[in-house]
Amino acid sequence: MQQIVLGVFERAKQVDEFEFAVAILDLTRGLRPHGPDDPLSETELFVQDMIGLINAPLEEMTRIRLGLMAYVHMVESKPIYEELANLLWIIAGGRAVPEPFAHLYRSKSGKPSVPPSAKRVVGFLSCLARAVGEDLLADELTGMLDDEIRNAVVHSDYFFHDRCFMTDQALREFVTPKQRYSLR
Repeated sequence: MQQIVLGVFERAKQVDEFEFAVAILDLTRGLRPHGPDDPLSETELFVQDMIGLINAPLEEMTRIRLGLMAYVHMVESKPIYEELANLLWIIAGGRAVPEPFAHLYRSKSGKPSVPPSAKRVVGFLSCLARAVGEDLLADELTGMLDDEIRNAVVHSDYFFHDRCFMTDQALREFVTPKQRYSLR
């Protein structure tokens, strides 16, 4: 995945170096009140902390639970998706924008806009990647997101039974193979 993303960075840089700089330096949002600290840096630090803990002498199931938390944090990381979206926009001939997923927000019965789910964002990014010939990136993005696992972990709607990851939804629907993930 790293090589694929580096290739996208390089392509965007070749297309428009100024827009590339704007996208990676986060100039589209302006300067933040707290300097370089931002959600992307926090995601990186959080994942590093989780990996450090996972490598500590802990029970195996504890390491797995920490891995699930790190996974959910990564697949829900809006800044990572925003940067990728801006790079893909640049490759397509566009410009970096402050909110590349604004068109994915939806209103819900008079309430303020509801942000798009990770599934919608990944779906959009995959389409955009394919549109600019980045099929490997599209495949990686769709392959990394398991919305059933993400949803179960985010909503604390899972458990382990006989060393298998199970969701309450699976039990309500009489456990299907797709909803049972073996840890063996």
